[in-house]
Amino acid sequence: MEFGSPIARGNTADIYICNDIIVKLFHEKSAPNEALREARKQAFVYSCRINVPKVWGVRKMDNRQAIIMEYIQGKTLGQMSQEEIRSLDDILTLSVAVQQQIHYKKTVNSVWSG
Repeated sequence: MEFGSPIARGNTADIYICNDIIVKLFHEKSAPNEALREARKQAFVYSCRINVPKVWGVRKMDNRQAIIMEYIQGKTLGQMSQEEIRSLDDILTLSVAVQQQIHYKKTVNSVWSG
């Protein structure tokens, strides 16, 4: 399958957009269950009603692990910092706020689930 040029590149994967669907295609040297592990974490965060893309599945594509997820229109924190839309302090504050939401939801879910 041909994906064209990635919209982002990282240490573990390249990100592609195909027909309003995001494909996170992991590098061949990734750990065998890396995509599944990451997809489960993201699905948990999504279940906590935190604004992250919904994961639709994990599969092999071109003999590489891939996460298939929804595309959410907008800029990443990295893009905002490069474009200086927000100050570094604003970006760090936003990042910390999201992390606090995740930890709060995890704590509340742990208390209620036993």
